[in-house]
Amino acid sequence: MNKMLSFLASLPISLKGKSFVRIGGKLFRKAQSDNNETLTTNLGIKDSYKMVMPVSNPLFAFGNPMSYQGERGVLYLSKFLAPEVDAVMDIGANWGYFTYFLKANLNESIPIYFFEPNEKLFLGIQQNVRNNNLKNTHGVQKGISSFSGTAKFYVNLTNDLSSSLDGSFLHEGEQVVEHSIEVVSFDDFISENDIAQKWLVKVDIENAEPEFIKGAANKMGHIDYLIIEFLEKARKGKLADQLTDRFGFHAYYINDFNLEYMPKEDGRYTPPEYNFLFCRLTPEQLSTKLEDSPFTVVK
Repeated sequence: MNKMLSFLASLPISLKGKSFVRIGGKLFRKAQSDNNETLTTNLGIKDSYKMVMPVSNPLFAFGNPMSYQGERGVLYLSKFLAPEVDAVMDIGANWGYFTYFLKANLNESIPIYFFEPNEKLFLGIQQNVRNNNLKNTHGVQKGISSFSGTAKFYVNLTNDLSSSLDGSFLHEGEQVVEHSIEVVSFDDFISENDIAQKWLVKVDIENAEPEFIKGAANKMGHIDYLIIEFLEKARKGKLADQLTDRFGFHAYYINDFNLEYMPKEDGRYTPPEYNFLFCRLTPEQLSTKLEDSPFTVVK
């Protein structure tokens, strides 16, 4: 079954998408019951990719970026904005999908730094980077927090997507283990590594967003584009208003391919869209910049 899944997962990307995800669903469920853990796939991103990924997500086997509901706006927005920056940071890389997508769509001269404290996930990305010869792609096996040192990290063994530095993110009935990991603040990383002046930073850290912002306060000027997932804790804490009022960003809710201007936190939410863009471009400026893209800026 694993060989069949890997064969299907390596079909040309032109054959992949939502329909293929539905068709492959039965095979996916059978593979889960057989306890097959990984497959080799091009992720629907690039035909030459041979990425070893878990069977736990049918998107990896049968989908493509356009079928990645809730995240495709982030992927394609980054594709159109990243060519203007000096470097990209993927914070909370998980299985590396964002990094792999951008490497397939950016000039290799633009470096990508991915941060992933979960050892299993980090080593998996590192191996795929080596096996696919992804140049200028650098891994940091640390979490991002408000300080540099060690911190508790809650690894969700039930769901790879849900590990966090924030213990309040734990879900009832899931198997979680507590690890001690190294963390670094964005401020310290930038100060200690003279890499770039202009960054696109993507953040997906499951309720630890306040810690990222605290640890980036002194170097926020280095971030041209911040794409960040805000969950309930961040929304209730009005972190969007902190970024706009204190650091001079404009806030845009990423509602698929609509970028909805949000001058103040207003609680808007369209399932399953959790991500925001923060940049220093007005709606008019951003609309002009993205005129050749699928995005619409909505005021």
